Amino acid sequence: MMDSVRYGAQNAYAECQYQFNKRRWNCTLIDPITLELISDVMMRDGTRESAFVHAVSAAGVAYRCATSEQPLLFTSSSTPGMFRVTRDCARGLNERCGCDQSMLTLDPQVRSYDYQGCSDNVQYGIAISREFVDAAERGKNASSRAILNLHNNRAGRQVSHLSQPSWRKRSVICSEDK
Repeated sequence: MMDSVRYGAQNAYAECQYQFNKRRWNCTLIDPITLELISDVMMRDGTRESAFVHAVSAAGVAYRCATSEQPLLFTSSSTPGMFRVTRDCARGLNERCGCDQSMLTLDPQVRSYDYQGCSDNVQYGIAISREFVDAAERGKNASSRAILNLHNNRAGRQVSHLSQPSWRKRSVICSEDK
């Protein structure tokens, strides 16, 4: 489980660097080794950059495109981070979860194909993202900053869940179904 969370955070960091690579701030406040903030100033100020960091971190922990440990790079049209935990569940890399069984329970008369695969367990990935990423904001007596950060975390998970992104890893194209 912790590997999924760690690699999801690394994917989020890679995404942050990619999205801001032509800007003055390019995620340099995040230590690439520990993924910890070098300075809390930017995160305390409620900037658009801090909002992005919260959103992409929540999304990155929840889902991922590939099982390799190399960080993914995303096209500018893609959604930040896919749910790492979700894909690891579907691939049997996490003993605490497995495939999403909801597709198997659909009435065969209703569905237009014979589903025999292993769906990504998106709800489990989202729950783990909430557990780990939102933990820092819980118990802060509902401060306006904590509420804002929780909103940004939720937005990252929601946008990532609703989109059909395409991924770029070096020169290899990786679609969501790979």
